[in-house]
Amino acid sequence: MLVFGFTGTFGAGKGAAISILTERFGAVAYSTSEEVSEECARRGLPTDRGSKTVVSNDTRRKLGSGIFSERVVEKIFSRRPLPELVCVDALRTLGEVEVLKKKFGRGFKLVAIDAPVELRYKRVQSRLRDKHDFKPFEQFAADEQRELTGARHEWKQDLGAVMGAADYRIINDGSVKELKKKIGNMLAEIREKK
Repeated sequence: MLVFGFTGTFGAGKGAAISILTERFGAVAYSTSEEVSEECARRGLPTDRGSKTVVSNDTRRKLGSGIFSERVVEKIFSRRPLPELVCVDALRTLGEVEVLKKKFGRGFKLVAIDAPVELRYKRVQSRLRDKHDFKPFEQFAADEQRELTGARHEWKQDLGAVMGAADYRIINDGSVKELKKKIGNMLAEIREKK
C-alpha cells in the first residue's frame, strides 16, 4: 500500500492534487478535516473554519496530537479489499504525520502543496458561496501566518513544521494540466524507487 499524506497552505490545491490521484490513478481519499467535522457534529457545533480549529485543538489536547490520523487509519483498514493507493488530506500536526509514518513505514510519503499567497487568495475568494465569508487579503495572510508559525503545544496546528517535514513539495502555480504532470512525475518516481 502506498499512502500519500497531504499538507499545504489554504487554497494551494491539495484537493485538486488528490482528485488527480483518485480519478487518474484509482486512489482512495480520506481527510483528517472530515474527522474534525464529525467531531464537531458529535458536539452539536457548526463546521466552519473557526469551530473546526477550536474542536481539533481541544480533541488533540485531550486524546493526543495524532488522534485524527488514528481515526483515518481505522477507516483505511476497515475497507475491503484494502486499497493499493491512499490519500490522506489535511495533515496539520507532526503527531498526525507520525501516526501515518509508524503505521505505513516506507509506504508513507508526505506531500506539501503550495502556491504564491496572492494566487491562493484569488482561488479562495473565487469559490466563496456567501459574500459574508469574504475577508480582505491582509486578514487572509494574517490567518495563514498564525497557522504556519510554530505552535506552543504539540496538539495545536503547526502547518509550517508539517510542510517542512514533507518528502515532496509541489508548487501549484500553473494550470491543472501542469499539476497533473507534477503529480504523475512524483508517483512515477516513487514507484521507480520501490
